[in-house]
Amino acid sequence: MTAHEQSNAKTRARQKSGAKATVQEQGGGAAEIPTQSDELEWHERAAFHVTFDSADHSGHVSWQIRVYHEESDSHAIWSGRPDAALINWMCDKAGLTSSTSIGELTPDQLLAIGELRLNEVPIEQQAGGPDRLNRLRAAVDFQISGSVAYRTRTQQSCYVAQILACTPAAGVMTILATDQQQLRPEALAYTATMEFDVPETGVYQLLAMILLADERAVDIILGPVLLVIP
Repeated sequence: MTAHEQSNAKTRARQKSGAKATVQEQGGGAAEIPTQSDELEWHERAAFHVTFDSADHSGHVSWQIRVYHEESDSHAIWSGRPDAALINWMCDKAGLTSSTSIGELTPDQLLAIGELRLNEVPIEQQAGGPDRLNRLRAAVDFQISGSVAYRTRTQQSCYVAQILACTPAAGVMTILATDQQQLRPEALAYTATMEFDVPETGVYQLLAMILLADERAVDIILGPVLLVIP
């Protein structure tokens, strides 16, 4: 048996047994795995294909990351190096609880917005109707200051949340979803959730905006890059 055949045989044996290899960096910072974990029955919850792309322009190297989620057949693109937005997107697709850490507001800050999270909402095909469609659900956390919450006791203040899509090539900004809700005097932390139809084929930079009109305060954050293919 050649070395290549031996390698293929070992690969088939690993696939048949369902074993997975975990690479752990050497060093004292690694967490210890309890011995009883070997007795647990593990089930795959989500599978991703991650691709790192680079482009060299006049000696300057730029990076982008393309991620494909098998179960939902969805794609996403991030510019630059991996960050928390990529991890949160993958955790959301896997069904893990993802909470955004916004941090403490500064004394002169009335509003702070967290990360924009995106998930697909499948719509099953109706009998005799068009092909199966997808809608997207966006969620964004934000926090208001105590002074804003106090003023809502005497006035019916509301917030406006919007999901925007920017087409870099055309320089066009489109509103995908808008929601308006009343602020609650007892609450400082909120989550705005909106659903919208998948836009036409193209590449879109998503943004989330929260507006407190009565306070003349607004905050905007960049979300993931949305790639819509035919």
